Amino acid sequence: MMLFAQADQGGIYSLISTLLFIAFLLILSIPDIQLGFQMWRLSSIVEKELGEIKRMSDNARNKLIDMLKSLNAKDPQGLVDTLAEMFVIDPVSVEPIDIISRMRHLLRGGESKIKSLIKDSVPNADPVTISKLEVSAEVVNALNLVYKVVRHYINLAKKLKSPMLMYQVQMVIPAPPCPSAGPGPRSPPRSTAGPRREGPRRPSQPPRTRRSPAPRGPSSPDCGPCPSPSGPDL
Repeated sequence: MMLFAQADQGGIYSLISTLLFIAFLLILSIPDIQLGFQMWRLSSIVEKELGEIKRMSDNARNKLIDMLKSLNAKDPQGLVDTLAEMFVIDPVSVEPIDIISRMRHLLRGGESKIKSLIKDSVPNADPVTISKLEVSAEVVNALNLVYKVVRHYINLAKKLKSPMLMYQVQMVIPAPPCPSAGPGPRSPPRSTAGPRREGPRRPSQPPRTRRSPAPRGPSSPDCGPCPSPSGPDL
């Protein structure tokens, strides 16, 4: 009787687990639930990479603030915030006339604006230090721009509940380098040839002298073909 009771109890448990599994599959087959699960998975992956970009941006900003503080700059925090939020409006693409000169003017104008802000904050810095600060400011500005653009598209995909847009963001988002990965020790190059066998050495021979060619008869550049030994043809 105990054996039959245990068998009936095991059959009931297996039946309940099967029904729960079928109910779980039916729930997952609902389109809205599938879409929500897909969006949750994609957003978690993309937001993790966005957090890494944010960390890189904050790290670059803190380094620039430390550089400005070491040079006794005026209001380094406010200067870095201003440099990070700067942007250049590109010309419209439907106007290709003289587009190169316009882009050159915009790029040079942005560089001169950054340089003037740095010179106003650090007036006693030498040109090399100003160029280093300018490059660091451009790095901070680029990282901040990438972070804001990616965050905008993530929020837009969540608002529209569009997995296709989230897939596009996941494919184009710049993946940060792994901090644990680094160049490992290089292994010595493997030789495909076998071990070198040393045989008996040959005795050294004197160097061979090259014979000079035999002198030819005088020739003129204007002479024609040599006549045949049998004489001229009749």
